[in-house]
Amino acid sequence: MATYYAKRAIEILREEGVLTLCRKSANFIGICPMAKIQNFRYDNLPDFNKKYQIPVSDINYIIRREDYRDFFGGSKPCYRIWKGEWHKLKEDISTLYEYQGLKQRFCEGEVWEKTIYYNKIKNTNRHSEVENVIDYLNHYEDIYYDMKKHGYKKEGYIDVFIGPNGEYIRKDGPHRLSMAKIIDDIDYIHVNVISVHKKWQELRDEIHNNGLPEDREDLRNHPDLQDVLN
Repeated sequence: MATYYAKRAIEILREEGVLTLCRKSANFIGICPMAKIQNFRYDNLPDFNKKYQIPVSDINYIIRREDYRDFFGGSKPCYRIWKGEWHKLKEDISTLYEYQGLKQRFCEGEVWEKTIYYNKIKNTNRHSEVENVIDYLNHYEDIYYDMKKHGYKKEGYIDVFIGPNGEYIRKDGPHRLSMAKIIDDIDYIHVNVISVHKKWQELRDEIHNNGLPEDREDLRNHPDLQDVLN
């Protein structure tokens, strides 16, 4: 078996290159052997193990699993710092049928059958064979009212990416973020940064070495820069 994987790795390296080999290896063994090299390329990497709090209003985008999985080559990015235009895969959460349907249900008092969410999934396989569409949607009733009563618990952090302009982008899973946005009493949410765009990391390094540029005062209170500015 080990010989097979070694041969397969050589085939991928020859045919698709080292980056693809890294991506697929990461998906297989859960770690990218080259990722640590990035630690030497930058002066001030974020603490990727730290979960911190940001205003709910600061996170307005999401990347669907099927989109980032195709781009990153797995369920998580192989590298912590990514260049390219992956951030353009993001969608404004307010345009998603999940967000709009939850808002119709919980803010406007619509029955599920009259929501955009119901109409979107009623003829799909988004729910399991053992439950009908309403049972599937009622599952979110429990989550919503628990969040409304207890708030967004710290241990319920969400995984995010940071785009080139510092925008937080939710890693799939629009439901809890949507609920946090439509519940008036929830102002903050805890996040875990998975990866950041190369341009954002370069700005972190610039700030670390030279201070905040005069034309970027708008970023002084950005949550991801507080470890660099203070």
